[in-house]
Amino acid sequence: MRSTGEVMGMDYEFSGAFAKAQIAAGQKLTLSGTVFLSLNDLTKRHLGEIGRGFRDLGFNIIATSGTAKVRQLEGIPAEPVLKIHEGRPDARDMLKNGQIQVMVITSSGDALDSKDGIQLRRLALAYKVPIITTVDGARATMDAIKSLKDKSIETLALQDYFQTADVSQTCKQWHKPHLKDSFFFM
Repeated sequence: MRSTGEVMGMDYEFSGAFAKAQIAAGQKLTLSGTVFLSLNDLTKRHLGEIGRGFRDLGFNIIATSGTAKVRQLEGIPAEPVLKIHEGRPDARDMLKNGQIQVMVITSSGDALDSKDGIQLRRLALAYKVPIITTVDGARATMDAIKSLKDKSIETLALQDYFQTADVSQTCKQWHKPHLKDSFFFM
């Protein structure tokens, strides 16, 4: 796992495990603030779910102009923000000023969108702002933030998660009794 930088988070629930993995990867999952939304046309149908989810967690919503229009049609207000090529102040300025705590950007693949997205992702990395690039990632992040709000992070040894596992019986089934002393779960 060292060569590519993977991390692991364990919990009894996915939301807690995802939160722990994000923290271990150096992502700062903030519990409040402003979320920036810029979704491509293929993922805009999920705007209601994502916008309401972050709003219900207490976040303010800002979005690129097209995304903001769809947001308002869905009944969730979103402050419009200029795209990079549309003038200033834009999302870069807001990132630099600490006005954005979470970014949800799904790329459409066109050259201009891709160029803007690359600039925003690089800047967000520099300022340690979590970047979410998929709808599933947005859902997982919302669940993780809710989990962090609802309960504190609990640290357990790997053995605590599997204390009911009968290691000696498992090793007998494998017909390799010597594995008893080195049995582990991944």
